[in-house]
Amino acid sequence: VLEGNSDKQLLALWHYFSLGRSARDPSGIRTQGTDLRVSERTRVYRGRSRIAGYRGIAVGFPDGINYAFNAQNGTLSALWSGEFVNVSWGGQGSGNFNPRARPVELAQDVAFYRLDKDDAPWPLRPVMDKDNPVNPNPLYPRNLGYQFKGYQLDGEGVPTFMYRTGDVAVEDRAKGVASDELNRLERRLRFDASEAETVYLRALTGKVRPLTPKQFMTDAVRMWVPEGTALLRGEGDTRELLLKLKLPKGKSEVEIRYELLR
Repeated sequence: VLEGNSDKQLLALWHYFSLGRSARDPSGIRTQGTDLRVSERTRVYRGRSRIAGYRGIAVGFPDGINYAFNAQNGTLSALWSGEFVNVSWGGQGSGNFNPRARPVELAQDVAFYRLDKDDAPWPLRPVMDKDNPVNPNPLYPRNLGYQFKGYQLDGEGVPTFMYRTGDVAVEDRAKGVASDELNRLERRLRFDASEAETVYLRALTGKVRPLTPKQFMTDAVRMWVPEGTALLRGEGDTRELLLKLKLPKGKSEVEIRYELLR
């Protein structure tokens, strides 16, 4: 630097310091983001994300559909098609990720709960902002019976998320499928209950409208749900689709399909 002349180097440093807050970061100080791409094998990346919280997991499929799972609250929180994610490693931990395409954002509140009645309010996650920076309920998911147990990858790299809602063990596996130029996600939930009970799954929120008893949609996504499980609540832009799942003792499963419309 400056031909190794230490006097010139010191003068350059003092000049830089004299610029104060207006000085640009020197080259190499800021971490550059990296685009992660999906090839022939499903790709999984863990990190923080606006669309999946502090324990986010992004999953990308070779067919071009991607989703994010919020492991903090146990919910499928976003879908998008096209390129996978951009990641950066500024700060601590595994870094951040953001979709490389516009995502369809779903609710990040805890996904499973036991309601006293069909019209009881859903327990929403605490929201923090600059006026309220401290989490008023840091045990929010745990207090509602949710426990994350990790995930396993199959031979194709597709993850199965494992968690509990109360005494019910859940295995949650989703697989991307390209069909008729539209991207679909086929999600299979397997349950293992110690006794028969009813749990509710908050499946879709926003401007939800019914098409058939098994099919619902917003402007961005169409969803197929098991027959006889759907409860559509609310009005206008704040509707929510709940699935009332009557689980038998032992093992059972349900399938949900998502189709991206943009």
